[in-house]
Amino acid sequence: MHPNEEIKRNNRIKKVISNSRAIVSKQIDFTVGCIKMKNLICFVSDIKPIEEIDLGIFSDFYNEMAFYPIGEEITLYNQKYLEKLNCDIQVIIENFETRIFAKCEEIIEKLPKLLILK
Repeated sequence: MHPNEEIKRNNRIKKVISNSRAIVSKQIDFTVGCIKMKNLICFVSDIKPIEEIDLGIFSDFYNEMAFYPIGEEITLYNQKYLEKLNCDIQVIIENFETRIFAKCEEIIEKLPKLLILK
């Protein structure tokens, strides 16, 4: 890997770690944080995938949530429609929450060791 790619990958991994901390400490909305995580993982993988940890749970969560409004999108829908969706969304979140928190803890513990320092 080219040195510039290593630097870029390290910076992206740091963002993955930071986002994990934000999810665990609830500094970011759970759903928004998980969607952001999926994107950050893709950005790292553009250079070289993270193979030491199975991060597929974030893609699984994204696939379940893909057709539901999240974040600022919620403001575009009327309240009655959102109330109908809220039950479905809560079931999805409850299904993934414990596993995603555990995965974030694993990221926080293991990923800093993968950073290539030169």
